Amino acid sequence: MRALSDSEDGQFRPGRAERRDQGHNQFSGHEGNSDPGKFWYERHEAYLQKVRGGKRDAAVPFGGQYQIFQRQRDHSIQQRVWDGSAWRGWADLGGSFAGEPAAVAFGRQMHVFGIDRATRQLRTRYWDPAGGWSNWAEPGGTPARLRGNPSAVVIGQNLHVFARGENNQVYEARWSGGGWRWTNLGGTVVGDPAALDFGGQAQVYALGSDQRLYSNVLGGSGWGGWAKSGEPGARLTGTPSVIRFGGQAQAFVQGLNGNVYQAVWNREGGWTWHNLGGAIFGDPSATVVGSTVRVAALGTDSRLWTDSWSANGWTGWQKAAGGPSGGLTGTPTAMAFGNQLQVTVQGLNGRAHQAAWQPGSNWWWADLGGTAAN
Repeated sequence: MRALSDSEDGQFRPGRAERRDQGHNQFSGHEGNSDPGKFWYERHEAYLQKVRGGKRDAAVPFGGQYQIFQRQRDHSIQQRVWDGSAWRGWADLGGSFAGEPAAVAFGRQMHVFGIDRATRQLRTRYWDPAGGWSNWAEPGGTPARLRGNPSAVVIGQNLHVFARGENNQVYEARWSGGGWRWTNLGGTVVGDPAALDFGGQAQVYALGSDQRLYSNVLGGSGWGGWAKSGEPGARLTGTPSVIRFGGQAQAFVQGLNGNVYQAVWNREGGWTWHNLGGAIFGDPSATVVGSTVRVAALGTDSRLWTDSWSANGWTGWQKAAGGPSGGLTGTPTAMAFGNQLQVTVQGLNGRAHQAAWQPGSNWWWADLGGTAAN
């Protein structure tokens, strides 16, 4: 991987990560089995193939608001907003989409992206305080048929959107003020790309056909090309969740054994990998709340679990108390909202649920309704 632009010292230390396998039974729900993760995955492989890389709501802080975008059973996208005091009702944004939406705040605007169900082209709609919502439009003419779920990030005055083509190459659509421009970043990926703002530098991550993590970095002379991000010691699956933490890039991704793997890049040592254990289905989701890295994932018991890293190391996986009685599905979306950890996740009944936690308090859950697509 090319040198990154930020010069800050790395902050992550492995802490107690290596002890994660010792607590594996607690997370898996199969006490007494010598390898409960392997036990569960061997017996639920067909189900895992259905849910991996599946349902994921887009969640974005926007000023003092918290906005959620969800694909419905009729394939349209709906929006729900926390306005600082209460949840507003669902607003129908229309459209017909093949995958889950991506959303990003761009200045005073909110932009939403999805892959059209009929044409497999990228579509976008934005909200502006002066004129409200625009109509759905194609940004600049998509150069290939797309699949999966897009990922968007804002870098300065540029808006970058990444999506996987049906040819399994990665495409970038970039708005630079004068219009949209498309670039084929190539590669051969098996999951959706994940975008990262690394101190003003655009980066994109994806799993290659060898089930390893790869990254591509935008420098002064353009994109640097795909490079393997170290060796995890395991086969990986799904879509990575990527964050910046001080002077580090960190990626969290699911192993085929159900464990969560963390990749950490810093200038001095390059990439290092850590097995955080667990037994999950769907992808993990990571965020930074204050000076703490927090990772959320669904366990094989269909409940929300989190692991957190601070100066004292990793806490180990802990179940979030409460939640819908019928269980959860898909991939949670973890976001920082002030000093709170906010997690948006879908219930097995198709309804959206919001879980919130802050230091010194218990988990708080809200049933937001909706009818998410299967």
